[in-house]
Amino acid sequence: MHQTQVELAVAGITSLEMKALAEAEQIDTETVRKKMTAGQIVLPKNKNSTARIVGIGNGLSTKINASIGTSTDIADINQEIRKARRDLDWTGQFQNALFPDQTRQIRNERSPICDSDVCTMCSDFCTNKASAKIFEQTLNKNHKA
Repeated sequence: MHQTQVELAVAGITSLEMKALAEAEQIDTETVRKKMTAGQIVLPKNKNSTARIVGIGNGLSTKINASIGTSTDIADINQEIRKARRDLDWTGQFQNALFPDQTRQIRNERSPICDSDVCTMCSDFCTNKASAKIFEQTLNKNHKA
């Protein structure tokens, strides 16, 4: 019977994957097992996968899975970011950023005073804003025709 990594950790068993993670992170193997038992480390490992072992959590180089917070039925984080940028959806951009607090801080420091519907890089020359305006004008023209 196949057991998950956390089931093995709770049972007091140190798997080869836990040992590989400990070696990669340069920490004690028992520390990895104990933190997994406590729910402080996750070691995602599909039994059929040959991908490199990477742990997520407390005391590891990877602190959080970047796709947390996205829709459960959408797995493409890049698509979510593109949509947020296209729509000038700052909340969506902050939520999908790798460093949301720093991203929010930079946006607030560079925010155009007169218009919150433009990006911080190009202000009034924002291609997203210009494209949206052209699209809206085209829709209005076609709607009137």
